Amino acid sequence: MEFCYSVDELPNAGLLVDDELEEQWVDNALGNILSVADEPSTIRGEIVPSDRNVTLNGSVQIQYRFQCSRCAEDAESVLSVPIKCTFAVGHEDERHGGGVDVDGVTESRHLALYDGSTVDLEPVILEHIVFKAPAFPICQDDCKGLCAQCGQNLNLESCTCQPVIDPRWAKLQDIRLRN
Repeated sequence: MEFCYSVDELPNAGLLVDDELEEQWVDNALGNILSVADEPSTIRGEIVPSDRNVTLNGSVQIQYRFQCSRCAEDAESVLSVPIKCTFAVGHEDERHGGGVDVDGVTESRHLALYDGSTVDLEPVILEHIVFKAPAFPICQDDCKGLCAQCGQNLNLESCTCQPVIDPRWAKLQDIRLRN
């Protein structure tokens, strides 16, 4: 997947980006827990040059499959990743004559460096996906999970198991508080 743009060829009014992301690339970005679903993953946004810097405003949409971290049922969801990034000309190491032109950079924007001629969106897109993807995906916000004793999916049916009390804390049950 190649999302490199020559800064000199960007129109002053900006360039609209509306592309599908390669399935294999997205699958690698999602890691081992999530996998790409049937719908294509897309990136939509606008790349706008301003003086020496370039801004990217857009979003990535990914439909993904997973096994719920609470109830172990198969599920699907959509990952919507907003991307607000300013690409600044500069070098990370200021000791070697580098520096960063921070014109247009604000706290609510991601900052990425580029060489002054070509902007590569791929690392920024990848970073945003990795940070936004859930580490422990759940099928629904109120998922009750599995019973720790019998394994019953508590979303489907209640179980009759009694809570197990750690014997080290059992004496605390005898304490009665006064009103």
